[in-house]
Amino acid sequence: NFYTWSEQLADFTREVIQADSSSDGKKKITLVANSIGTMSSLQAVLDEPDLFNGCFVINPNYRELHMAEVPFGSVSMPLVRQIQSLLRSRGHGLFKTLATPETVKQILNEPYAISEAVDDELVSVLLDPLLTEGADDVVFDTLSYSAGPLPEQQLSSPDFPDVPVWVTYGQEDPWTPP
Repeated sequence: NFYTWSEQLADFTREVIQADSSSDGKKKITLVANSIGTMSSLQAVLDEPDLFNGCFVINPNYRELHMAEVPFGSVSMPLVRQIQSLLRSRGHGLFKTLATPETVKQILNEPYAISEAVDDELVSVLLDPLLTEGADDVVFDTLSYSAGPLPEQQLSSPDFPDVPVWVTYGQEDPWTPP
């Protein structure tokens, strides 16, 4: 979930990048997040403000299936949860059928305005981790997580530190409306 990923970002920052949350002048870093990584990055900034000096967000995901975002939630959320549960329990065959270079390339051609940018290397970078054992569970967990933080909640938290957050998106991106 987003909180676990936030902890992993902080651990990576401390252990690999060797930033430090002490006030002795050690380096801080700026997180760069894309899509669903927005929530984890903003949560990391909230949880460990002394490690980070800002966050640059590219095409943030607004989590349209979050229970706070779904219209008529008392009616629609039980149906959404039923579908999510069905995917978790029986969607593995569908996942394996769709986790192919052809399908990934087709999906990527939707948001990429320059179709030549969707090359075999990009497809491989995105697809290869999806072919590892347990990846389908992670994808279904991500798609099925209808709770947790929303970017607007994180940014309006009184605990959010006084650091810059930059947001950029493609005006013609069909997945992330401006």
